[in-house]
Amino acid sequence: DGAEFTAVHPRGETRVHLRLPGRFNVYNALAALTVGLACGVDPVAGAAADRVSRKALMVASNLLSALCLLAIIATHQLWQIYALLALLGASEAFFSPAESGMLRDAVPDGRMAGAVAVPTILAQGSQIVGPGLGGAPAALPGVVAPFYADPYSSAAAAAAGVGPRHA
Repeated sequence: DGAEFTAVHPRGETRVHLRLPGRFNVYNALAALTVGLACGVDPVAGAAADRVSRKALMVASNLLSALCLLAIIATHQLWQIYALLALLGASEAFFSPAESGMLRDAVPDGRMAGAVAVPTILAQGSQIVGPGLGGAPAALPGVVAPFYADPYSSAAAAAAGVGPRHA
């Protein structure tokens, strides 16, 4: 189920497997890859995750995500929404390599498969359960209310990461 293709670009080749079927999803993925390559965010983010505190990078990413999501709720201009979504994507581009690096540093090689499986299961489970959980509050107080949960959860994650480091 889904689509697979190899994107050939100036930096090499990228094998892409989408869990979503349809040619339009392939086009969307190619557009996202093109924007990411044009902006050069991924290589910069990976390098930053190797050179600065990964914890600080994750906290900053969560704070930026919270601010972007709150700003998206407040704006009514389409171009501003797209700009904020691009900034939100850049924030995620910095969070992911920092998270992977922390996991790699904290888990012995023999246990890596299990350590990677847990966040993957949680992420996929949230994609299944999330729409229902978001739909219920939208039906009760209104459509805007569930949008506030995401920025506040990002801010809470950032606040949780600010505490003392436990080694």
